[in-house]
Amino acid sequence: MIRYLLNRIIILLFFVTLVLSLAESGVVSAYAETGNEVDELKLEAEEATLSGLTVQDDMPGYSGTGYVGNFTEDDAKVTFTMDVPDKALYNLTVGYGGIYGGGKHANIQLNGEAFTSFELGEGFGESPVGKVLLNEGSNTIAFTPNWTHFAIDFIKLSLAQPSIDHEVKKQLINPNATTETKTLFSYLVDNFGKNIISGQQDDANNDLADVKYIKELTGKTPAILGLDLMDYSPSRVERGAVSHDVDLALEWSEKGGIVAFAWHWNAPKDLLDTEEQPWWSGFYTDATTFDVEYAMNHPESEDYQLLIRDIDAIAEQLRRLQEENVPVLWRPLHEAEGGWFWWGAKGPEPTIKLWKVMYDRLTNYHELNNLIWVWNSVDPAWYPGDDYVDIVSFDSYPGAYNYSPQNNNYEALVDLSSNKKLIAMTENGPIPDPDMLDRYHSMYSYFTTWIGLITENNSKEHLQKVYNHEKVITLEELPDLTTYGQEKSSDTSLQNLTVSTGQLSPGFSKNVKEYTLEVEKTVDEIILSPVANSHSATVTINGNTDLTKGIKLQSGDNIIHIEVTAEDGTKSKYLIRVKRLTSYLSLDLVKKSDHYVLPDKSIENLDINGLLELKIPKNTDHLQIVFNHEQMKSLKEKNNKIHVRKDDLRMNYNMKLFPSDSPLTLSIERIEEKALEHGEHATTKLYDLRFEQNDRVISQFSSSVQLSFLMKKPNDNQKIYYWNIQQSEWIGIGGKIENKWITAETDHFTIFSVFDEKELSQASDHDKQVEHKTDANEQPSTDQKKDKMDKEVIGMEQGKLTTDDSKKEQSLPNTATSMYNWLVIGGITLLFGIGALLFRRLKRN
Repeated sequence: MIRYLLNRIIILLFFVTLVLSLAESGVVSAYAETGNEVDELKLEAEEATLSGLTVQDDMPGYSGTGYVGNFTEDDAKVTFTMDVPDKALYNLTVGYGGIYGGGKHANIQLNGEAFTSFELGEGFGESPVGKVLLNEGSNTIAFTPNWTHFAIDFIKLSLAQPSIDHEVKKQLINPNATTETKTLFSYLVDNFGKNIISGQQDDANNDLADVKYIKELTGKTPAILGLDLMDYSPSRVERGAVSHDVDLALEWSEKGGIVAFAWHWNAPKDLLDTEEQPWWSGFYTDATTFDVEYAMNHPESEDYQLLIRDIDAIAEQLRRLQEENVPVLWRPLHEAEGGWFWWGAKGPEPTIKLWKVMYDRLTNYHELNNLIWVWNSVDPAWYPGDDYVDIVSFDSYPGAYNYSPQNNNYEALVDLSSNKKLIAMTENGPIPDPDMLDRYHSMYSYFTTWIGLITENNSKEHLQKVYNHEKVITLEELPDLTTYGQEKSSDTSLQNLTVSTGQLSPGFSKNVKEYTLEVEKTVDEIILSPVANSHSATVTINGNTDLTKGIKLQSGDNIIHIEVTAEDGTKSKYLIRVKRLTSYLSLDLVKKSDHYVLPDKSIENLDINGLLELKIPKNTDHLQIVFNHEQMKSLKEKNNKIHVRKDDLRMNYNMKLFPSDSPLTLSIERIEEKALEHGEHATTKLYDLRFEQNDRVISQFSSSVQLSFLMKKPNDNQKIYYWNIQQSEWIGIGGKIENKWITAETDHFTIFSVFDEKELSQASDHDKQVEHKTDANEQPSTDQKKDKMDKEVIGMEQGKLTTDDSKKEQSLPNTATSMYNWLVIGGITLLFGIGALLFRRLKRN
């Protein structure tokens, strides 16, 4: 038994020794890196929990080892489980397989609850589906079929970035909008992102049954009444349709409510009018053969003229509202991208053309200025453009009792409008939970629950919560929209902000509160001219109400505070950081591991043609100064001069010397006096100076560099010399002496020092005499000595090993030595074990 254990111990010790030696040499170090944090979590579907699904790999293009399909049954489900450290919003991206064609939809469940759905493209791909709020610890994300026959490949999660403020301006696309329309839009903008306005679609034939139900259940009334101009379509009127929705809108406006109109536009002609597709369903693609593409491409055709006829008929009804000063949230051509309505049946191009024709006809021809134009599509390919849209929107039907915020559509609309338009949920089944809207930063301007779905898609408890929520605006909480904005203003925004010198960065915007300004060194005073958006607001600059007074500037950074106080006492502050450039800047270098750098953003205050002084720490004889790309670009563009200041060496040069903006390294290396012939006669230290850029040494300059050395005992015989490698001798470049400093100019870099001209000449003459007297066979010639010295100097300039380094080169590398040591230890241990085993056997015998 003891012998068995002893064998095992020997084997174990040998294995440990081997592993440690391999680890020392870096063989297993890579595995330690697998614990690093990653910005994104990716989970493969084949590793998830499956129900009614299988892992497949028939179709190429998937991630991992396969994908999950085929979702042929309604109860099929793939469930991903993940742990997260904190409760937070995460971006969700889904890798899908549209292996049976694109355009299909999949439902998403979050922690067991219905969440949202998304559309799959064709083939394998991935789609961002917005944000998900994950709880600390374990969470699940599951996928079920909305449409069948598709595959799920993987999901990716990453921590969501903080939301940014909206940039919606109180500016309608129609510059001639009525006062009432501007007032309503102003209220919508003020409210956007803070609260959501409640709305309900209804009609006169329904006797406002849904609106009345909400009032009876919650004690509150929707603020927006959604109505439809459908039965004013000429092809319906000629068949006996009658509508009173405009009358209802006038009554609603009298109550202080907001009016919204859609238009289920019955096709102007070519209605099928069959038992399956009756005339009153003529807005559906399947109920008509009317070709919108043909009509828009042939303005001279009857089809086109009938479109204009219908628009004119609707204009009459909208005019009735304008004459009564009623603004309208106007949403024609809705859900075009779905293709189920005839105006979207032929793709985006004819729909966009029709939208623009309608805008021009209603706005310019009929001069209807009471319309706020609401576009109703998420797909960028269908968007008519910012100049034709006031509000972007989508219609939300995620399934009954699904109160999720539909954040994916919200963010898609933010992107569609470049964050510059109001965003609305213009139709919905279930009303999104206001708390979730707040957490997901998806507070729509308003929602409008579709007629008949208020009870089918929403529980009583949910409706009571929504209509009594502090962030939901009801009719009872609407301000008087006829006088809105005429009360004490809380507007603290600026209409404009100009400066007497320079240019603000970024350019002025009402939503920007902080600016920077850069002025030249000659500018010691500026005048700021802020103009408040509200005439009743007051403005101060650094506490002064006299806005005409100049503001004194010091060199470098200056801070200016602008404060706007609204009529109701609300205050808003603006910050202007003014940088007055300077012609001279002195900096202490910052020490890194093996080089020095300039402090971050330290040269921003330096003016054009300014001088930058770099102070080298005392007693530093070996250093590298690195200029990064941004610093090089700035210094070259401003034509700055550099003054390097060392306790015994100074140099001046212009950054235009260098051919590019690439990082630049200035090396200053002290050379031992004995390393070069006659070096011991130098009256200052020997310095090897070198510029390196783009992995090459810059030794010749297009203009001169000025060098200065500090002299211990100045006399007129002392000059600056450089070492000529080719001639193996010191060559003088002269020098002017002033205040113990000798200065000269050079057009190249090598090794420099200061010599007494007479002393160096005498030393050279002495060498020549010795050379003639010395037997060439007894000792190396002077040329051989020079060759040896030249090789040493060239080696130093090329960064080769010194004598000490050569010795180091003969020894083993650290990793090899360590591995060798471990193997020796292992060997000794092995021998010890074998010896003990033999001893025990001999003892037994």
